[in-house]
Amino acid sequence: MMKPSISLLTSVFLIAGLFLSSALMATSVLPLSFDQLVTDADRVFQGRCIENRQALDPDLNIQVTYTTFEIEESLKGVLQNPLTIKQAGGSQQGGRLLIQGVPEFTVGSEYVVFLYGTSSQGFSSPVGLQQGQFTVIQNAQGQPQVTNGRDLKETMSSLPSGAKPRSLSAANGTSAPMTQMGLDDFKTVIKQRVGVSP
Repeated sequence: MMKPSISLLTSVFLIAGLFLSSALMATSVLPLSFDQLVTDADRVFQGRCIENRQALDPDLNIQVTYTTFEIEESLKGVLQNPLTIKQAGGSQQGGRLLIQGVPEFTVGSEYVVFLYGTSSQGFSSPVGLQQGQFTVIQNAQGQPQVTNGRDLKETMSSLPSGAKPRSLSAANGTSAPMTQMGLDDFKTVIKQRVGVSP
């Protein structure tokens, strides 16, 4: 039986180390401002998740998840429709390989996603991980809202006063966090900021 060479083992451990260190970094992402989300995103879109498919990446030998979206509106960048992204983690024998901080998408749910560009290995994730993943929900009146669980007053605090939507300005007079915003208001702010981002 042939023994693996030292250089082959070194390469395997190096790749595994790089992958694990990037996964650990993913758990300690600093809070991003709204302008950072817009500027750092290669593509921004509103879309519905229509498929999640797990597979073994043949080059890195790790589990990955391919998520496909039906694009409803492109807000920044050029998008193919449907759009499929590849993220680390997914199903494997004996359960799921979960990497803390890597966003998951539910089939049938609608999102507004701020997406990084695609790496040389084909990976792409939301900007700031869960910070760039906004779920579209309905409020008590049946109106579409977006949320990612963070306080939008904090996320949008650095926007010029003229760029802030009325709903945000009204909420600034209260101490309670604002974790939801109307979908149309949210998309309007994105389009305005895309126009001024470098």
